[in-house]
Amino acid sequence: KKMLWCFPGVNIFFFISGFLVWRSLENSEGDVIKFFTKRIRRIYPGLTAVFLFVFFLMQLDGQFDDVGYFSKQMFKWLLAQFTLMQYMSLPNFRDYATGVPNGPLWSIATELQFYLILPLIYAGVRRASLFRKNIVILTLCALSFVFNYYQEQFMEKGFPFRVLYFSMLNFFYFFGIGILIYLNFNRLHLLFSRFGK
Repeated sequence: KKMLWCFPGVNIFFFISGFLVWRSLENSEGDVIKFFTKRIRRIYPGLTAVFLFVFFLMQLDGQFDDVGYFSKQMFKWLLAQFTLMQYMSLPNFRDYATGVPNGPLWSIATELQFYLILPLIYAGVRRASLFRKNIVILTLCALSFVFNYYQEQFMEKGFPFRVLYFSMLNFFYFFGIGILIYLNFNRLHLLFSRFGK
């Protein structure tokens, strides 16, 4: 169990994502429209399929009987499921499954935030030397780590905590490490190949 705790799945997902998404942005040559089109094609078909499946199961279980399909609450919940707040739930759903029907999809919300901020970071360091790119990403990772520590240790566990917990601020250091591995991949490959001889 202790070993598994050291390698949490979502954090590994963010790490791998940092590597692959930076590569995708570089392959798009900084073209934001092309980048976002690829990201939407990658995320939303699966997200929509999962949502429809869960919606169908909830319908079978009568979860919408007291909510109303065209109510303001339902509109907010539907909007949240396709934007940045998949962890949002309605009071009526608190007794259904874990209480948050699409709760495990919270990492998608965080991932979408990375997609939104990454083109700005990329534009800022695109023409910079590798050294400067590393410094910028390391600085952002350090700030994220400090924020994560502060939030876990000192913030009260209320709605602001939840919103910030699921934000990219809390997890950027995993994403950033993936970016750093990508940026320095050739050097790291050379380094590890020397150890392998």
